[in-house]
Order: sequence, then structure tokens, then C-alpha cells
Amino acid sequence: MKWLSLGCLALTACASSVVEQREHPLPNVVLVVVDDLGWQDTSVSFTFEPTKYNQWHSTPALEMLAVKGVRFSNAYSNSPVCTPTRTAILSGLHPAVTNITDWTLYTDQDFSRAMPELRDPQWNKAGLTLNDSLLPRMLQRRGYYTMYVGKAHLGAIGTQAANPLNAGFDRNVAGHAAGGPGSYYGADDYGNNKPGPWGVPDLEDFHGSDVFLTEAITIMAERELELAAQQHRPFFLQMAHYAVHSPIQADPRFFDYF
Repeated sequence: MKWLSLGCLALTACASSVVEQREHPLPNVVLVVVDDLGWQDTSVSFTFEPTKYNQWHSTPALEMLAVKGVRFSNAYSNSPVCTPTRTAILSGLHPAVTNITDWTLYTDQDFSRAMPELRDPQWNKAGLTLNDSLLPRMLQRRGYYTMYVGKAHLGAIGTQAANPLNAGFDRNVAGHAAGGPGSYYGADDYGNNKPGPWGVPDLEDFHGSDVFLTEAITIMAERELELAAQQHRPFFLQMAHYAVHSPIQADPRFFDYF
């Protein structure tokens, strides 16, 4: 009878969970992470009044999001540097806790650029520590289909964290250890036609083309969303453009306008 009772309880719990999901479907989530973008670098004001620098830019899509959504004008980045910010988003931990306080590339190289008269504390040059508490892994446990498209920069070359698949993403496009692209131009194969770690992976469809990297990332994100729609379950997409990180290269589509 004890086993029968436990079995009935388990079935009841499962049935309740299914009913709950049907009555309150889990939302789809798209998280867009922008690189090196200042708070005055869009046409949307993040203060009470627009500044003159907002007038330098034209970002109509962001204006639409601001009108239809909510602006967090008092939200601050946990770090001004790539890897600390990105690992904090996935782990929920401040860089002071993870010791990831600068950008990573090689586990045996320090990129903290310390001043000679200062001694920097020891920091984690490997990057993100993989565990079951990472955001994408928790979402997977809730039944989400998880996708990563774009700049990752979560861990150094040769570490598990260098590949977002190991952090709980079902799909990864263009995310790897390097934080900047070798080139924004498809004609340059996005840096894959030269030695070094900077070539952006997974974008062979656009090699030799005139497709700017930002557009290529967007197209790939749209493709991933189409695949996600076939999964018949909630999805989480983290899309991270490499722009406006160096190298400073103009998108020919907008050069004349500005």
C-alpha cells in the first residue's frame, strides 16, 4: 500500500504539472546582449530628458521596444568588461564572487593591463565555472529549448566554458572563446581567412559575401527561431551581437546615411 500511495502521489504531481503548464504556458524569452554600447549611444533616452548624443543616433527598433515595453533607466552593468558581464548574466553571481574580473582568452595570460605601481588581485583567467545553477540549464529543466547566437566570450580557449553548448544551450551559432571578430565583413570570411583566434565560427553560408557580421548574426537568429517553433515547447534565445566591439568597420548599408 505504501508503494501504491507513493505512485498515486507521483502521478498526481505529474498531472498537476501538466495542467499548470496548459493553463499558464511558459513564456518564450529572447535576451539580446549588446557589446560596448554606451547609455547615450542610441536614439532612446535612458534619462528623464534626451541628451544631444541621443540625437546622433537612429535606432528605430529600440524606440519601438521602449514605447511598447519598459525602460530600466537605473539598471547598471555589473562590469564594463566582456567576460565578467556575460558570465554574471548566466551564473547570477557578481564578478567579485566568481573572480572573473577581466576578459579571458588564454588560461595562462593575464589581460588585466595593470598599472606598474598597482598589484592586481589574482583572478579567474579560465572563465565561467559550469554547474547546474546556470540560467540555461535551469531553463532546460523547465522544458525550454535553449539557443545561443553570437558572441559568447564565456571562457578561455581550451576550456569547456568556451562553447555555450556546455553551459546548457541546445544550440550554439557563432559563439566561441574570442570576444571580438577578426572582421565584420563577409568578404573577409569574418576573420577566418587569417591566422589567430578571432575568426567567427559557423557562418560559412556568408563567407565571400557582402553580408555584414551584424546582419549575418541576425539572420542566423531568425533561422534558429524557426527551428525552435518546430519544437512545440517554450524557447530561450540569447543573441549577442559582436558590434560595436573593435575592429571599427562601417556597415556599407548605413555609411552614407551617417
